[in-house]
Amino acid sequence: MLELDWVEIPAGKFQSGLYSNQLTRIRNELGETFSRVLSLDLVHYNMAHRTIELPTFYMARFPITHVQMDTFFTCYAELNSKRVRHSPDVLPNFPEEASWYIADLFSHWVGGRLPTAAEWEKAARGSKGWLYPWSNKWDPSRGNFTGSPGQPGYPAIARDIIWTAKTPVDGYPTGASPYEVWDMVGNVAEWTMTVKPIPNTHQEGFVVKGNSAKDPVEPLWYYHITARERVVSALDVPFYIGFRPVKDVWGRNLWQGFSTVINQ
Repeated sequence: MLELDWVEIPAGKFQSGLYSNQLTRIRNELGETFSRVLSLDLVHYNMAHRTIELPTFYMARFPITHVQMDTFFTCYAELNSKRVRHSPDVLPNFPEEASWYIADLFSHWVGGRLPTAAEWEKAARGSKGWLYPWSNKWDPSRGNFTGSPGQPGYPAIARDIIWTAKTPVDGYPTGASPYEVWDMVGNVAEWTMTVKPIPNTHQEGFVVKGNSAKDPVEPLWYYHITARERVVSALDVPFYIGFRPVKDVWGRNLWQGFSTVINQ
């Protein structure tokens, strides 16, 4: 049986993007060495401060895991060849990596969809517009940002047999968002359904939120700001991009082997 834990994200306004004082602080702390990174992000992605109002929606508390995806591929065996596998199934509670199309299909299979970039951002940072899910202060102990063994929940079998930058989706309770949504920064990045142009190309892609632990690019405190995003082609091999579904309406309307739990 597949069970997802859904969290209600209440209707209302939230602060998206970066306040002017946040932007000034970020630019000062980045200094001349990394100021070009910020400049390019501001050109390519809309990180200007704005107030956005959203209706109530329900988001999966955790990213979809290997064991949950196993159930999906049992029902859709013909898709199994498209599964991204570079962690063995001895890591059932680790986040699944998936192409945008598989993530979208799974989300509809459970009666939902992928979140918009705005929905993801609100669920991650709350209504007040914090830089991180927990506050405006960077704290690397609240998530998997380096992908190294020794992270909370990293199993001995992984250290002995394989290496993976991922950690269990429930490994960092202190990194939960104001709505108690877990693992939204670090570990794996996540797909959204928002379409934007891919910078410096004539193509469009889907907005990816969050930065994974696969490539611990410095400065970590900047690359894991929740207002940041990037645009990735749906055709790309999605290493270290996971997902979590959302639902617009609460209900148990799915196949017999599926159950849902809502916690507020």
